[in-house]
Amino acid sequence: MAEGFGAITELNVQTTLRDKIDLEVEPYPVVGMCNPNLASQAIAVEHQIGVMLPCSAFIHECGGEVHVLAQDPVLMAQVSNNADLSSIANEASQRIKRALQSLIA
Repeated sequence: MAEGFGAITELNVQTTLRDKIDLEVEPYPVVGMCNPNLASQAIAVEHQIGVMLPCSAFIHECGGEVHVLAQDPVLMAQVSNNADLSSIANEASQRIKRALQSLIA
């Protein structure tokens, strides 16, 4: 993926809901993405940041339009209340925005 991110997990919510509660929904994939360099920097600054990793991206079709959204690392850093994460989170946020824009283009 662009900007140094790679998909490391994929959750197929459609299949999970069908298998677990017999509910049919439209395709609803959630992808866990990680930039190893930025993740390692964040872990070095805030060891417990792992609870917020990886960043999730959501791809969803609704009304004939495809929507792609992702977690904002800046918000995740604010939750940690560790100011030392802010520059790493800003870098990750900018890279995610550029990666998403490249998918739309």
